[in-house]
Amino acid sequence: MATGGTSALLSQISDDFLECKVCLEPYRRPKVLSCLHTFCLECLEQLHKRQGDAQHLECPTCRTKTELPGSGVSALKDNFFVESLADAVNLHKTVKKTEGESSRVVCGLCESRQEAKSYCVDCREFMCEGCIMVHGRIASLKRHQLVTMDEVRSGENLRAAKPRTQPCKLHADEAMKFYCETCKEAVCRDCIVLEHKDHPRTLLSQASAGIKEKMAAVLDKADKRLTELKGKQQEILSKKSLLKDTATKVEDSINKAADEIRKRLLDQVNAEQKELLQQVQDIEKKTEKEFCTVEDAVKTAIVGLASTTDFGRNAIAHGTDLEIISVNKDVQSRVQSLLQVSPDQMRVPEGEPWVRFVASGAKTEDLVLVGEVPEDFRAKFTTLGTTGRLGPTDLGQHNSRQDQDGVVTPPDEIHRTDFRATFTTLGTTGRLGPTDLGQHYSGQDHDGRVTLQNGIQNFTVLQQDGEVKHQSQHVVEVLS
Repeated sequence: MATGGTSALLSQISDDFLECKVCLEPYRRPKVLSCLHTFCLECLEQLHKRQGDAQHLECPTCRTKTELPGSGVSALKDNFFVESLADAVNLHKTVKKTEGESSRVVCGLCESRQEAKSYCVDCREFMCEGCIMVHGRIASLKRHQLVTMDEVRSGENLRAAKPRTQPCKLHADEAMKFYCETCKEAVCRDCIVLEHKDHPRTLLSQASAGIKEKMAAVLDKADKRLTELKGKQQEILSKKSLLKDTATKVEDSINKAADEIRKRLLDQVNAEQKELLQQVQDIEKKTEKEFCTVEDAVKTAIVGLASTTDFGRNAIAHGTDLEIISVNKDVQSRVQSLLQVSPDQMRVPEGEPWVRFVASGAKTEDLVLVGEVPEDFRAKFTTLGTTGRLGPTDLGQHNSRQDQDGVVTPPDEIHRTDFRATFTTLGTTGRLGPTDLGQHYSGQDHDGRVTLQNGIQNFTVLQQDGEVKHQSQHVVEVLS
């Protein structure tokens, strides 16, 4: 709404200050809720119907519930400030627009069409010089406020130039000129006689001066707190930015570490794969060589027997008696020699199927391969709520007869509870620890207080007087 050439009035009003946040239109009968947010009467009535709560109305901006008066939404307080400010802005716009079109604003009280010199805030009319003189001679109008046209054009004094009085809601013919100190509200003369009889009262102008002073003091405190809150907001934004930057750096570190681990693991797996494949090849070559040796022996025996049997059968089939008698001894001797080689003696390499592979079956779910994100903290178990308020002033029977009598104490109205844990040497994979204690726990003034059972070391903690306090259950104070 405010631009470089506008008035001082408009420069202090934001574009949406006079606009309802529900309908996004200029306010029509603006009503103010208990949270001091303002909306059109019609918008609030429609909102109230949708919410379905007869006694309350929830603010659409901050969700604060306002308790409705007996007669409903229409009985909520009018926002006279916004209403009068809107009137002043509209008046300023009207003058600027009229002068831009016809170069002057004329009197609205007479038919002379004379140029207006002033504006009566109470009559809501522009007046020429003649009407100003007549207006000032009428007794009932002497107290009306007049604003010069220069003030209207510049916007100066328009916010202060508003009717000095407002009509009473109960007595429309009477203006609210008094302040009831008992009921803390503006009243008219009839109210003093009827509804507020015998209540102490003062003039509205006098009461307003004191109220302004008190309100200014409260608003000064609010401004101080607002500054503190904005500082806290800035601190939060700064820390959120730091968190985001830190998280990004940590993520980069995790990704880098993961890449390095992944590469190392891949290199390790590839190296192991290469070694295993080489072992398979070596076993294959060695075993194949053994097979070849046996195979050569078998082939030699086959060739020898085949050639000998062929020779003997040919001699029988085609040789003369003399020839048969001549080779008989050699054939017999050769066959007997070859029969000495038995297939059972030709043993193939044992260990069928000679080469095997057994997968390690290594489980990596429980292994921390990359690292961890530690949470550095100081822990204290208390009954503080999310609001930071202190807890109860006594324990009652909540912590009695439950195997924890005296363990929970309420100093400073805060419950503190012992945290008990059993410490063992089990690793992250769940595997058992050592099979003997060795000399780790000797000569350190706690000989015999560490025992070993099924690979788990159990620790005994003693009180200062040497009496056993806990065994395998320790009182723990988490420091970091």
